[in-house]
Amino acid sequence: MKVYFVRHGQTRANAAGLHQDRSDELNDKGLEEAKIVADRFKNTRLDAILSSDTVRALVTAEEIAKVTGKKVEVTELLRERRRPTELVGKSFSSEEVLRVVEEMEKNKHQPDFHHSDEENHTEALTRAQELLRFLEKRKEENMLVVTHSAFMRFILTSIIYDNEATTEQFERIYDAFRTSNTGIMVCKYEEGLRGLYKKEAYWYVETWNDHSHLA
Repeated sequence: MKVYFVRHGQTRANAAGLHQDRSDELNDKGLEEAKIVADRFKNTRLDAILSSDTVRALVTAEEIAKVTGKKVEVTELLRERRRPTELVGKSFSSEEVLRVVEEMEKNKHQPDFHHSDEENHTEALTRAQELLRFLEKRKEENMLVVTHSAFMRFILTSIIYDNEATTEQFERIYDAFRTSNTGIMVCKYEEGLRGLYKKEAYWYVETWNDHSHLA
């Protein structure tokens, strides 16, 4: 199985440096980015398109659907990690936001910690592992998945470390692997003994953050 993980295009909140929720829309640049990445897949064989249920991901996925003729299947498994509701619409640099983020950073490796109603790192990592198990059960050979920047790195952490993935490992992945708008991560899932650990089935990464279509 081959899976193209695609980040959505730029949003209004992205450009303004604001925390966003599921309703934030693509701005003009983001819509253009979505059309460009869609054009990249017009000659790619796709058996299914899956998308996060956020507006920014759905619009990006629908642009790809237009050129491939595939319908978009929506799943909450692909959502971005939820931040505290009270931060939505507020600047990354505001005193209130910085105070909350500092508290969350100090406790991000505590599996039961919540500032308020956010999804913590442990929960998001568990969801990324659940997503991979969900994809493994699919019958399609070629899938495209539209998701989000931080969650792509939760997925990457889960691919590298499997069920032994930790929030500390995610933190290193998060800092070292950056994403661009509509950046593409290409992964494969194969069955059969291979590699040092002789796993019967395994994921591996072919490409990270390919955004050459925006050049």
